[in-house]
Amino acid sequence: AQQQQGAEDVIELLLEEVDDDQEQCLQMQKEAAEEIARREDWIEFLQDSLEVAEEELEKSRQDLQNVNMDVEREQMRNQELEVEAECQRRFIKTLQDQLNTSCQDLQFAEAQLEWQQSQSEAKEEEISSLHKALHEANDKAEEDLTRLEQFEQHLRF
Repeated sequence: AQQQQGAEDVIELLLEEVDDDQEQCLQMQKEAAEEIARREDWIEFLQDSLEVAEEELEKSRQDLQNVNMDVEREQMRNQELEVEAECQRRFIKTLQDQLNTSCQDLQFAEAQLEWQQSQSEAKEEEISSLHKALHEANDKAEEDLTRLEQFEQHLRF
């Protein structure tokens, strides 16, 4: 009976150990399940973050493409402005040449008038017509100068 009691005590101790082991095993399974759930949540968070990052990357690519298109448009506009500026420089040069010609014409007419006046008072009729040509050349020069000044003001704005 003593042996049987000892065997029963050993069996009871073994059953308690099995219960403890099962409890530890259940606790470890619970902790493992919680850890798996945390890792699955983390993986889901990372996947969501990756999707957001990919969307932002695509948006950035589109923004960059739009900026590149804007830059191309600006470059084309700058080229157009350069061509326009060259045309305006040529026009100004033409106006300056016309003004110089008008001034030379005016100087020539003045010199001719002075020579004729020194030759004879009798040529008043001829002097009168030259005087008229002088005024016309002067008016033309003033008109050319006025147009040039207006054009230069236009270019400044």
